[in-house]
Amino acid sequence: MVLIKQNERMIRKFFSVCIILIIVVSILLGLLKRHKFTHKYCNGLYVEAYEVNLEGMNAEYLTDSVNFRIYIGNYDSENENFYYKCTGDSVYIEKVESDEEGLPNNTKTTSRIIEKKTVDLKTLIKQHRFE
Repeated sequence: MVLIKQNERMIRKFFSVCIILIIVVSILLGLLKRHKFTHKYCNGLYVEAYEVNLEGMNAEYLTDSVNFRIYIGNYDSENENFYYKCTGDSVYIEKVESDEEGLPNNTKTTSRIIEKKTVDLKTLIKQHRFE
């Protein structure tokens, strides 16, 4: 009888610790992915940006808020960015990296495209993709 009560106490403690850990992990995950901004683009599309970590890494998603939400990618907010161009039912996305030379005088900024992708809106709407 005493062993059964001890086992019940241990099981309750175990589940209490598990619940506390789940709550702490959930809070930490929520803090790691904070909403930074939402920009409206063409054709009723929006780009949502989230802070992934405190070192300046961000993630962007493209959405129409009803039919789809897709992950575009991560970028370093210090020297990278995504650029969007809408043409018909397609969205052309470029990830651009910028470098500054000649600091602090005669600063010259050079940019280069490091990634390109094309998104077909009709396909996304049909698939109802949410990432």
